[in-house]
Amino acid sequence: NSAMTCAGSVGFSTGTSTNTVTVTDAYPGAGINTFSVSGSVTGIFTWGSETAGTNGSASCSGTAPTFTGTFVNSATATTLAGNFNSAITGSGCSAAGFTTSISGAAVTVTDTTLGTATFSASNNTSVFSWSAASAGSNGSYTCTGSAPTFTATYATSTTTATLASNLSSAIGSCDASTMGITSSYSSGSSFTVTEATPGTGGNSGTTLTPTGAGYFAWTAGSLTGGADGTTSGTTFAYWSVNNYVSQSVLAGNIATAIDANATLGGTSGVTAASGVCGSDCVNLVANAGGTGGDLALSKTSFAGYTWSGSDLTGGAAGTGKVQPNAYPAKYGVSLTQASCSDFVIFPTGQAGVSNTANIVAYNNIYTTGCAGAVPSFYWGYNTGGTVTTSPILSEDGTQVAFIQVSGTTASLVVLKWAPGPLATLTTQSSGSAYRSCTAPCMYTMAFGNGKNDTLSAPFEDYSDDLLYVGDDSGNLHQFSGIFNGNPAENTTSPWPVALSTDKVSSPVYDTEQGFQGGYVFVGDMGGTFYAVCGTDGYECTNSGQIHGTTGSIGDAIADAPLVDSSEGIELVFVTTNGSYSYTGDNGVWEFVSSFTTLGTPGVVPVGTGGTGYYLYAGDFDNVYYESGNPAYGHLYVVGNTGVTGGATLYQVEIAYSSLTGTVNSVATGLNSSEHGWPSPLTEFCNNGTSACTITTQEPSLTGKVSTTSPEVTFSSAILTSADVGAVVSGTDIPFGATISTVINSTEANLSSAPTADVTSEALSILGGQTTAGTDYVFFSINRATPSGCTNAAGDGCILSYNVSNPNSVALSGSGLNVTTPGTNGCWATGGLIIDNSDPTTTGAQQIYFVNLNGATAGGVSGATSSNCTSATAGVNATQASQASP
Repeated sequence: NSAMTCAGSVGFSTGTSTNTVTVTDAYPGAGINTFSVSGSVTGIFTWGSETAGTNGSASCSGTAPTFTGTFVNSATATTLAGNFNSAITGSGCSAAGFTTSISGAAVTVTDTTLGTATFSASNNTSVFSWSAASAGSNGSYTCTGSAPTFTATYATSTTTATLASNLSSAIGSCDASTMGITSSYSSGSSFTVTEATPGTGGNSGTTLTPTGAGYFAWTAGSLTGGADGTTSGTTFAYWSVNNYVSQSVLAGNIATAIDANATLGGTSGVTAASGVCGSDCVNLVANAGGTGGDLALSKTSFAGYTWSGSDLTGGAAGTGKVQPNAYPAKYGVSLTQASCSDFVIFPTGQAGVSNTANIVAYNNIYTTGCAGAVPSFYWGYNTGGTVTTSPILSEDGTQVAFIQVSGTTASLVVLKWAPGPLATLTTQSSGSAYRSCTAPCMYTMAFGNGKNDTLSAPFEDYSDDLLYVGDDSGNLHQFSGIFNGNPAENTTSPWPVALSTDKVSSPVYDTEQGFQGGYVFVGDMGGTFYAVCGTDGYECTNSGQIHGTTGSIGDAIADAPLVDSSEGIELVFVTTNGSYSYTGDNGVWEFVSSFTTLGTPGVVPVGTGGTGYYLYAGDFDNVYYESGNPAYGHLYVVGNTGVTGGATLYQVEIAYSSLTGTVNSVATGLNSSEHGWPSPLTEFCNNGTSACTITTQEPSLTGKVSTTSPEVTFSSAILTSADVGAVVSGTDIPFGATISTVINSTEANLSSAPTADVTSEALSILGGQTTAGTDYVFFSINRATPSGCTNAAGDGCILSYNVSNPNSVALSGSGLNVTTPGTNGCWATGGLIIDNSDPTTTGAQQIYFVNLNGATAGGVSGATSSNCTSATAGVNATQASQASP
């Protein structure tokens, strides 16, 4: 063995074991496995048989990323590469996570996992060496093809969130018009694909059928969520299914969006309307009165629209005046339910000029689901004159009639309206042309005698389609065919009827009742009250004939009478009584419908009068309206007009349709420092969707009456505390006596003691309270003192009082402060009108009035009273709460 120390250089190695030397070929493989020796060694050593060498075998074990394997050796490099390749692809390496390929003496190993990876090996440097690994790639974005079919690639990732983001980015890198879809990713392992085509028509434009379901699956087969756009206060829709909307529809959507925007549609903003200036344009009108409302126009660009002007123009710098008894005209389908079709019409009190209306209407007057701002400008027109008295509506609400004055000539205007502010009206040349014209259109009829009208509002007889109105020269006019026929004035003698030379106030037509009725009742500013035959029939047999005249009963009758057709009575409100009765007082006078001369009227005082401090109409309470026949209850009126700080709410008792003479001051000291300037009074009973009810009438009773307390004892128990104020009648009970105290269920004291002691007498009780519902009266005064009002000069207030119990009249809620002229003041508002008692609609149960806003009440010829402080301003259309204005 020692002799074989050169083994390392000759390709073998040796080893000894006792008497044996083993020689081993240093080269592996079957091709290098022969061994021979030379020299005589016989007797010393002998060689044993050779053991053949082998090329080895292929094997593979383990799992990616680490495994162990062997391969078959070869003296030829290409064969060796093939053997290595066969070994590495053997079945034992199936989980290795790579694939191989051979080219000559080189073997290429490729990672089968997408994305970047590394590769390493051991125990192979003497056979194979690895070149530097080529880094893997996560891929890149590509997109080819066009909708509805396209092919795209995206970058892979080992995390699903990144993979989702990459796929979304790949879709987004493609042109939306090519693919027909867009993509968005926010977080997580999903993303959203959206149809690129606008409108609901795009929802069916693309079907999702991707390959590669092993990586991603679509949650829906078709796209959804495509919208045509929303018209709201900040957006407008411009798409419809598969196409742009028409220009006219787009104009309407833009107008709706502008009107629904609280900022754009505010008092200093604009009102928008489509279809006014053409089918494909939007008309904008400044909401602010005066030239200050002429706003600059600006917009961001959108296809197909440009402004035709850079500024709004036409705002008038004029001021408004309306009469203290000018009421809005309210249209509603119900007194117990609010509707989106309800609207209110207001006179503006100023002359109409270009882009400035003299009569306007508002809808969306409740806070409901109705479209548009609350309220919305419904329509407005310039009819060529000034409107300062109350407009009236046709029964279906589609027409309005009113008096306008141009210069010193009054005209009756009948108008068919259509939605759209400051729309252009077509003026008709005749009544027949008006009847067939298409809204918006109007017909104007100047008074046949060419006279002016300062105070008189028109009154419509709907059954005969006749209208009555007075003028400033003492005449009463009749017009026919107002809302259903061909409008025209009756100028056949004696129409217009010459009553006097004084200004005529507002008339009321009394519907025919049996052998009474058919008369027009009206007063004048000379203090005379008239009954004029309106239409022939029954007692009224000569149209235009003056049936009754009182002669002057005071200085002025400034307002319409309160007429009860069913009872055949008229209540007249006289500013300052003459010598007949209660000289110098505000007076409420009662006449029967058939009066011909002054006769012996009923009359009660309601405070001190004074020239120019006009007394305006009061109203009955709910007890009176519900009592039927005979009528009983109360009249409420705000009087004491001629006294500084003297405004007083009076309760006038009525029994058997007659004034009893009892007058109570139920709310005093309502104002301070100046005259009260009270408006007309309006009553409304609110019981939600139900009718108001009163204490039960007991017409057939028996009982004992006494001249000492208790004055009446009923034969059976019927009395409750709610009967206080109820009228009790009997042979020996004074007219109009009421229950003042309920002692127990059978005994009561009366307001007037009986005239005799009677053991058994026929009696009746006429209920005196509203027991279901709240009965309100509404009015305005100057410098008011009740809660919610201020009494500084220049401040007025709207008040509501609860008169459900006539013995306990109370302020309802708090007042609403409004502006009046300063010292010595003037009326704060016109007359107040009610919408409904709807308890379910938000924003219902309101009152409406013209707020004079510091302007002096009056008309084109000046202030209503010379006692008013002269002041000018723009009047306001106002809505306020019934329960707490």
